[in-house]
Amino acid sequence: MRDLPPETRQTFRWECWRSAGNGAIESAGMTVLLLIAVRYFDLSQWPKSLVATAGSLGLMISPLAVYWVQHRQIAVRRASGLISASGAVLFLLLSLSSNPLWFAFLSVLAMTCSSANIPLISSFHQHFFPPRRRGRLFAWIMMIRIVSVALVSWAAGLLLGLENSPWRVVTLFFALCFAGMAYCFRHYPRHLLDQNEFHSPFSGFRWLREDRLFFWTLVSWMVMGFGNLMMVPLRIEYLSDRESGLWLEPDQVAIITAVVPGVMRLLFVPVWGRIFDSVSLFRLRIGLNFIFALHVLVFFNVRDYWALIISSSLFGIAHSGGDVAWNLWVTRLAPPGRAADYMSVHTFMTGIRGFLAPFAGFWVLQYAGYSQLALWGGGLMMAAGLFILKPAISREDLALELRRESGKPAS
Repeated sequence: MRDLPPETRQTFRWECWRSAGNGAIESAGMTVLLLIAVRYFDLSQWPKSLVATAGSLGLMISPLAVYWVQHRQIAVRRASGLISASGAVLFLLLSLSSNPLWFAFLSVLAMTCSSANIPLISSFHQHFFPPRRRGRLFAWIMMIRIVSVALVSWAAGLLLGLENSPWRVVTLFFALCFAGMAYCFRHYPRHLLDQNEFHSPFSGFRWLREDRLFFWTLVSWMVMGFGNLMMVPLRIEYLSDRESGLWLEPDQVAIITAVVPGVMRLLFVPVWGRIFDSVSLFRLRIGLNFIFALHVLVFFNVRDYWALIISSSLFGIAHSGGDVAWNLWVTRLAPPGRAADYMSVHTFMTGIRGFLAPFAGFWVLQYAGYSQLALWGGGLMMAAGLFILKPAISREDLALELRRESGKPAS
């Protein structure tokens, strides 16, 4: 670390602290809020699907957040802190809620404040982390976040399994985590986003026309992500469903869906960080797609507890690589200073599929079983691998990606 510039060390230090709170918030969106919705509010399919999409709205409005910061020339750290502070207020209101529909609505709004920040955070990574060290630095940040996800999910599962479940205390804890993240942002180095000469919140989409590699990468990511996000909330439904699922205890659900994947993410994220720094992005993505597909095909076709543990381990391995690739890939392809623009398009498309996919999954579940859905989801993930197979082999390699990032000609 001593060989890194002071601003890089400062960003890295506070990113590590922030990632602990961010991991807690991730556990809320990934497991805890949906578990509360299923166990204690007994929500019907559509409100339950709404909770499963928590955070997708933030991804869809992230271009607006980027445009607001660009147009007003607000320091990125200040804007990120304001968004996190808003999340703290919303989780505080959530802890006071008693109405099931109000709970679902506030869940979406609260998680929006986490995901709307993502393109702004990507600008920190591109601006302050050197390209050849970016994957490894991000891996350390992710390790802290992963530990936080696992510990918070496990503790929340134990609390929610009590006879008089203190779920309000759990949601109040998430409010404190958001407040801590807002405090961390105050200590980041100050920088501004390059202004958008087109003066439109969605002008970043012009890169889809001008950068065909970016366009086709997003197409493949859309196909893979839809298959994955359609199945992720159904893991909890499958384990908690009394009629056609397994009806496991809340702590067992938390172990299978959060703790075990979290441990595997922790073990493998440094490996994927080094791989990201040394191989083509596209070859990395192809391998991850096939591991995700294998997890889905196994998970929804077994009932043995240890088989579920093994399948969840595969999910954790793939998820750790997905963490690195999803968060950093635009820093590899975007021109200098345009990571936030590229990322806002990426997060918008992620929000679209993140909003639609859970609804599609729960809707199809009314007419098909878990095994049939797994075939659809796994098939989409493998098809996405074929989408990016051609550019991975015929055009792109690590050297070309690094030349693109540096702004040099790609010839």
